[in-house]
Order: sequence, then structure tokens, then C-alpha cells
Amino acid sequence: MIPFDEIDSRLKRIGKDRAWLAEVTGRSAGSIRAALAPNALPKHRSGLLQKALSDAIESEEGEKGDPDETHERLILKVSEEQFEAYNRASLSEGKTIKEWIMAVLEEAAQGENTFGAAKESKLSPGELAAQMYEERLQRESEKTQHSKSE
Repeated sequence: MIPFDEIDSRLKRIGKDRAWLAEVTGRSAGSIRAALAPNALPKHRSGLLQKALSDAIESEEGEKGDPDETHERLILKVSEEQFEAYNRASLSEGKTIKEWIMAVLEEAAQGENTFGAAKESKLSPGELAAQMYEERLQRESEKTQHSKSE
């Protein structure tokens, strides 16, 4: 992750500013300003915020890299509350959020019409991920109860 005190210089290198960073991370300009202030309070510099800011900058740096290099990227815009819920879910499974999201997507790809059902019910990608996570927890709970009854 990019240290908070290096974020402004990294933004300058890629020709972006704090307003861009706020927009792509879904954070307010005020929260970005508070986190990047030289005398920022620790409460304004959470690990989740640092990760979000770093990911946005590194993603943009990657896009400006070698045009012949193949990049596969999925960018989701979610609220801070959704991100924190996903992060808690990934940590509960001992995975990074990237590993957890990839597992959820893989499970969806192998499932029967999961995305079709979501489209018909007009779920957002975030709601779909949350629903799939809840379904996975339910299946695991049922397996655990079944094992205990044997």
C-alpha cells in the first residue's frame, strides 16, 4: 500500500488530483483532505481508506503503463458500508478481499443462472455479492448441522 504521505506525489505523477481520487473511491473530498493532511488524526487514516486510495492510484498507474501489456481488471464502486461488509466477509473466511471476490465470482459462474436471476430481480452487483455470501453461509451452516447430527 502507498503510504499516506506519498499519495499526493503519486497523484501528481499520473496527472490526477484529490478530487479525482475522491470520485473514483466514492469518498468525500473532505475525508480525502483530512486523511492526507500532514497533521492528520489517526482516526482519519484507516487501513481501509489507505487500501482504497492505493488501489485507485495503482490501477491508474497500470493503465498508463505498457499498452501491449494485458490487463484484466474489474472495478466496483460500492459504498464504504458495503466495502466494510465485504471486507468482514473476506476476513471471516481468512481471505483477502480480492480472493473472496474472485471466489464469489467463480461460484456464480459455476452456479445455475445466478446472474440471470439477479438481472431479473434487478439486483446491483453489490447486492448480488451480499446475497451470494449469505447463501454460502447458509449452505455451510446446513453442512455443519448435518455433520453434527450424524
